[in-house]
Amino acid sequence: MGAAEFLSCVLPVMEKSGGGQIVVLSSSQGIRPIPMLAAYCATKALMTFLCESIDREYSTINVQCLIPALVATKMTYYTEGSTFVVTPENFCHQAVGSIGLTKKTAGCLNHELQMLGFHFFPWTILKYIIMPIYYHQRKRVTQLHTGTEPIAIESLEQEPTKKAMISRDSTTA
Repeated sequence: MGAAEFLSCVLPVMEKSGGGQIVVLSSSQGIRPIPMLAAYCATKALMTFLCESIDREYSTINVQCLIPALVATKMTYYTEGSTFVVTPENFCHQAVGSIGLTKKTAGCLNHELQMLGFHFFPWTILKYIIMPIYYHQRKRVTQLHTGTEPIAIESLEQEPTKKAMISRDSTTA
């Protein structure tokens, strides 16, 4: 069951019971479209807007949307915390402390600072910071799932003529 479907099941029951608090986990990837993550970004943007809408529609139900950046989990393939990647324990400790204080939060200080950057800097600057992280992430995921070295897409993107030659050669062979 998806989060939106779950909300449609619990909202009527919560409303009849007098209301309450809902905390929904979204992602910072829903703030800006990120190449290679289109479907994920779109669903996270949907969850963020859904939370805002539900919070406005139901006067007795408070909805808080958590919008974290990278957390060291199996999904992100990071095993340790760092400046930009927080541990699950650190994230949860800080996020729980924010329940009831705000409608939308990144959940922890590191991620709040990253969100400021997402909103403040244009994509023309952010892409030089963000895209190397995603290229590295894609390479790690591909290696973990296939046990092989992935094609260096970055080098193909820097050499469009080489990319075109590879495409032409594969269609004529």
